[in-house]
Amino acid sequence: MEVYTVEKVSIAPILLNDETAALAFSLRPDEVGTIRREMQKMPRWYSQLYNYGKLMKAEALERYLAYRGTEEWKKEYKKATGKTK
Repeated sequence: MEVYTVEKVSIAPILLNDETAALAFSLRPDEVGTIRREMQKMPRWYSQLYNYGKLMKAEALERYLAYRGTEEWKKEYKKATGKTK
């Protein structure tokens, strides 16, 4: 009978801060910070942030990254901020 020893167990965090999200999505922490601040400005995305906009779920960030840059995103961002990107 063989006995296996587990040395390390990786558990994916439920809520991500900027540094953890940067590691998970291969981005820089400052890029994730910019994305999180964009999400804070748009009510639809702000509702998916936690701890006063400092934490986010990985699924929400993944959906936002797919949505970011589309024509619909540009319209929503301009409506929320009055600026174009």
